[in-house]
Amino acid sequence: MLDNFELTCYNYSPTERINWVSVDDTYKKKTLFVALLYNSNKKKENYFLTLFMLADEHKEKFTLLVRGNLNNWYSQKILGRTLTVEEYKDCINLLLGQLDVERNDLINAKMKNAEIRLSVLLNPTSRSKKHKSKFTPNL
Repeated sequence: MLDNFELTCYNYSPTERINWVSVDDTYKKKTLFVALLYNSNKKKENYFLTLFMLADEHKEKFTLLVRGNLNNWYSQKILGRTLTVEEYKDCINLLLGQLDVERNDLINAKMKNAEIRLSVLLNPTSRSKKHKSKFTPNL
């Protein structure tokens, strides 16, 4: 599953639910904003996703960059395992809802960096946990 990632979404429409803070830096008439996004379904606020928004307010174009660890953000703790398929689907839906991004916009987004964790079953005839091995490729 996907752990650490960096995602760029073009043609973003900013939501007022996110507390954007201007970085007071302008480059080619574009303003940089930053925000921290916590999982709104959890009471704890231990882990966040970092959001960057580059705003070209003259052309009314906004680019969103999301960076962080989905496992930690979703669970608000270090799980020591990857998310299940159902947890991952719930995590993506929650992220889309909090960012106010449509699923199609996410599909068209550009994934720059991703840390993907795989679990490899070494002995397919055995279902015992002692035969499972965690393998994290360095991509």
